[in-house]
Parts: sequence; C-alpha cells; structure tokens
Amino acid sequence: MKRFCPLVLLSCVLFLVGACVYDYAPPVPESGGMLVINGDILIGRESEINISRTTEVGAEMAGNLLVEAVYAEGSDGMVYSGTPDTNAVYHIDTQSADPSLEYRLVVQADGSVYESAWQTVLKAPAIDSLSYTISEDRQTLVMEISTHAISDEEAGNRYFRWIVRQVWEYHALHNAMFFFVPAGSTRYDVTAVNDTLVYYGDRVNDYRCWKSEPVHDLMIASTEELSENRLVLYPIYSMGCRDLRTQDLYHAEVIQEAVSPEAFRYYEAVRSNSTNVGGLFSPQPSEMRGNIRNRDNKEEMVLGYVCVTQPAVVDRFIDFNYFIFHRVGEVEKGSKMQNVSKQYWHRFYYSGYLPVYVEGSTENVSSLFWDVARCVNCKSFGGTKDKPDWWPNDHR
Repeated sequence: MKRFCPLVLLSCVLFLVGACVYDYAPPVPESGGMLVINGDILIGRESEINISRTTEVGAEMAGNLLVEAVYAEGSDGMVYSGTPDTNAVYHIDTQSADPSLEYRLVVQADGSVYESAWQTVLKAPAIDSLSYTISEDRQTLVMEISTHAISDEEAGNRYFRWIVRQVWEYHALHNAMFFFVPAGSTRYDVTAVNDTLVYYGDRVNDYRCWKSEPVHDLMIASTEELSENRLVLYPIYSMGCRDLRTQDLYHAEVIQEAVSPEAFRYYEAVRSNSTNVGGLFSPQPSEMRGNIRNRDNKEEMVLGYVCVTQPAVVDRFIDFNYFIFHRVGEVEKGSKMQNVSKQYWHRFYYSGYLPVYVEGSTENVSSLFWDVARCVNCKSFGGTKDKPDWWPNDHR
C-alpha cells in the first residue's frame, strides 16, 4: 500500500476538521431550559467548567440557574471540588490527580444531580511547536500547531481537541493627560465639591487595558486516515488585522487534548449544527446527545461532552509592536475630538465624552480637548486594568 507524506496530505482537505464557531444557540424544545455543561477534566492541569441553561429557540445561554456543587470524582473515591469565579466558571484543581484512574464530572444544579460517564485518562502527545502565518494580503493571522505521537500510549489516540486561553494588552486612541470629576463625586481619590479638572500626574490613566477570554472556536482534528499520527502546521484559529488582540502584546496558552472517537463524533455534530442551523439535514438535539445524564431522569436532554485527558500545553507571546499588522477597526474609529470651553465641561462629561489634553499652560485651563469615551478609556472595549502578574512588560 502506497503511503503519503503527512505534510502533503494536510494540504488536501482530508479527514481533518478545522476551527469553527462553537458558541452558538442550539435548537431546543419549546419547553426550553436544557442544561449546558462545557469543559473537560484535565489531569495535571486546572479544569474549567462552565454551566448554563438554554432559553427559547435562538436565545443565548442563560445563567439563571442554581448550582449547588461542581466536582470531579476519581474511581478511588477522591473528590476535587470546583470553585466559581465572577464569570460563573468553576475551577477544579486536578493538577495532582492520578492519571491511572478513571474520572467523571458531577454537577448538582436546580435540585438534580448530573454525571458524566466514567472515563479512563487519554494522554495527549507533546506539542512540537505553536507558530503563526500571515496571509499574503496581510488581512489574517493564522495560529498553527505541530504535534506527533512519540509513545505507544499516545499512538492510539488519533482524535484531538484544543482549548485556547488568551490574554492581550491593548490601548485606547488617546493617552489622556487629565480626568474630570463632577461636583459631588469622587474619582482617583479626588472628591470634588465643584466640577474639577485634575492632572493625572503619577496616577495611572485608562490608556492601557488587558483582556482575557478563551477562543470560542471549536478546534478539533483527526489523524485517523493519515499514515502517521502527526499534524504539521495545522491551523487551529485565526485573528483578523482589525482585531484588538493584534494591537499590542498577545499571549496564547494552547491546551491540546486527546479525545475519544465518540467525543469527536459529538463535536462534529455540534460543528455541523453551528454551520447549518435550521437546515433540512441539520442534526437535531437528540442526535447531539453527549455523555452527561441526569441521575434520576436519564431521558432529560443535557448538552455537552466531558472528556478526561492528560493534556499537552504550550504558550506563546506575540509582540505586534515589532511588526506592522494591526489596522484600526470600525470599533476603534469615531474620534470626535474638539476643544470645549469650561462652561460646557459638565455637559460633555454626561454626554459620554472624556478630557484628553490642553494646549498651553495647565495651571489655568479655560478650554481643553475632549473626545468620546471609547477613544479615551480602554475599558470601553471590555478590558480591565488588572495586568497579570506574569506579564513581561512594566506598562500600567
């Protein structure tokens, strides 16, 4: 039998499934309210589990449910409890969990107990590299991964899923010199009796922000029909040149999982549904049933598939200040900079404007330049001033 080079095979569209949008609104029965469990048990890493309920058809996931407990359970009886964060994501410390055991996820919500199937731990192969390619038109940056099995234990696992946790630094259009404190309010430890303009000085303004969130694409692939259990420069997700992630400094942590054939088929059904919602041949919810069941009502539909894997992890920084790629997107445009007389400061502030700078002396300011808040306050784009402790620069 003739064998082909994996790299050539990867250039063709074979049995490899690329990134596709995952956070879609699945069709649900008229009664609505299906439980959605998204996350896996990661042996040797922290596991993150998101729990929600669907509402009516076409609606986004709802968070109005009562979750009493979330934990991973080992076949030795050990329980690893989950702790929710402010985004209702449950963090489970499974770093010291024994990879030779079986595990399942247990969720107690709205008076019911939901359990995933017991599973052995699948070990993912190490990641050879995490790289990127920029398209010829410089519109898109594609993140690529290379990996291959190096042991008999890994060689039997030919189905993969990737989770990407990302953090990026970005900035507003203007690096403001002043902030405004309306009468009777407090900002940056300044309490104003009258409308007051204050020079930032040593204070940190809202020019730079950091934002973190996972990649919302469903990233899966199979090497089942390849001669080797190897992926070379396989594209897992992309970023456009007008994406704020490509403005300054970007960090990606890629978690590579080995998943079962059953899990892979489930993800393929999800992928098909997310790209063909409402189509004649779109998988129905009953066809997308995962491995999670209500302990007392096996017929209840639950969306989600919990895998148990010992993942491989790689991370990378990309400093976009070293090469020109980012282009200003529509969301960053819209500057309405104008010089405003002092008598109108109050009105402009409550109309969604913020001060930026003055021309001339700052000691007796009679007029200064203002712009819309999104051009001055980086938090307008959903980020925060909470820079990670491990961030490599000293920006504030």
